[in-house]
Amino acid sequence: MIDLLKMGGIVSAIIILVRLKASLSITLSGSSLILAWLFHMPLAALKNGILKTIFSIENIYLILILELVLLFSAILKENGSMSRAIGALN
Repeated sequence: MIDLLKMGGIVSAIIILVRLKASLSITLSGSSLILAWLFHMPLAALKNGILKTIFSIENIYLILILELVLLFSAILKENGSMSRAIGALN
């Protein structure tokens, strides 16, 4: 029961911070560190998990895909194609 309260508190804090326009990456990183502390996760396991996440091939692909989407979006806005595409959807 206590574990559910801890998790609920963290989820509530994330929702509040997102509503207050806090940086999502800082909010999620901070909440993961707080959860690791609340559940007494060893520092070695936390470090290994962070390194495994950062250097996983799926995560690298996701970052590259997001960067390409942002790049193409900027190119389309510069050309004016973005407004025509959005207009076509309406």
